[in-house]
Amino acid sequence: MADDVARDNAHAVEFFVGRLSACPGCGRPMSVQLTLPGAKAASWRCAHCGTTLNTSTAAADPRVHGPGRSFESKRGAPPPLPRIFRSHGSIRESRPHRLNIRSPIESDVSRSLDRQIETGRVLHLPAQSTAFRLKLSSPARPEYDRSAMESLANRYHSTLDDVSRQFESLRNRGTSQIDVWRGLAAEYLARYAADQDLLACMAIRPTHGDYPARHSLHTAIVAMAVASTLGWDEPTLIDVALGCFLHDAGMQQLDAIDVRAPRAFGAAEITAVAAHPVHTLDLLKHQWSDHSDTSRMVAYQMHERCNGTGYPSGRSGGQIHPAAKVAAVADAFVALCSPRPYRPALIPYYAMVALLDGVRVGLFDARAMRALLQTVSLFPVGSNIALAGTTVGRVLRTNRDRYDRPVVEVWDAEDPSSSRTIVDLSREPDRWHPRPMPDVV
Repeated sequence: MADDVARDNAHAVEFFVGRLSACPGCGRPMSVQLTLPGAKAASWRCAHCGTTLNTSTAAADPRVHGPGRSFESKRGAPPPLPRIFRSHGSIRESRPHRLNIRSPIESDVSRSLDRQIETGRVLHLPAQSTAFRLKLSSPARPEYDRSAMESLANRYHSTLDDVSRQFESLRNRGTSQIDVWRGLAAEYLARYAADQDLLACMAIRPTHGDYPARHSLHTAIVAMAVASTLGWDEPTLIDVALGCFLHDAGMQQLDAIDVRAPRAFGAAEITAVAAHPVHTLDLLKHQWSDHSDTSRMVAYQMHERCNGTGYPSGRSGGQIHPAAKVAAVADAFVALCSPRPYRPALIPYYAMVALLDGVRVGLFDARAMRALLQTVSLFPVGSNIALAGTTVGRVLRTNRDRYDRPVVEVWDAEDPSSSRTIVDLSREPDRWHPRPMPDVV
């Protein structure tokens, strides 16, 4: 039956019946039974994020995947990547956030840290040892290893559960296990060392649900990757991740804020949100002695902006820790690439353009932004691109020094018999001129 469906379908579609599939909203497993195109629709609702999947549309949707899949390739397109490696970016711009916000509250902990910031005592990176980037491996081939993808996909969901449990402990008891945070950071650093582009491809493609666990995990991975590109050592990268993991813990103290509301925050809600770094400091006030200055400053200053328009304190330039500047870029990029209840995710290329505009007006640190470009490419890994005529492609690998010319897998979108080839765009600059495409097509 699957072969008959495949012949009737104009797209590359994965077919499976009665299998566990991935929710299009959050990527978690959900029970789905696909039907023939045109058959009576049936719907399933994800227990994790509430997304409804209509099976008659799912049968013609190349984004759906699941274990035990059988794949019938059509029109030269490559097999779809597993869900966590695929974005749902479909828009080009998002409403800019309100600037010049300040936290309406202070605490003893925040005042103490502010005094240290004003003296400059906590604004420097620790003395560096061997750069972590020297430990990075080069992939044997440009294609992603399928077994590594499956291993990462399986571990990703259990990691979300680990992070969610830590946030629950913080919310209910005011404590979390620093060894768990450090272990997660070290584990994902090892995965990054094995294949930088594969992990980056996953990290810049968050989905709905599991806030703040999902956003914190993705931000931590991207920030570690950017810090690695800057040449920082492993202990510093782990401290950066710790700050990123914890930076939104204070959002759980804002009972009046509903992050699932299908609208952008109003002025009063934005002002309340500006207090969450202070709440984070207070939540962890009995544990900060276990954290370095770097992780504390990341958690406290991630939302500051280089031109002084951020929060909680409106710090600028040299009053912002270097690691917080890196985390700010990672956090903003992940947020733009994330779907929100009130808007779809941005196409990753346009998320990058938005951050470059932010550098131009003084929001973000130029050095951190350049490192992000070198880490994930101007056309970020995993993105769909148009090249020439009917030739399209998917970005597989970055070219660090030519971040506008990545390594891509290309095929003819209209020729069913065309073969897929790997092209390093930096070696053929006059032939190919990449343009962004929506990730949802």
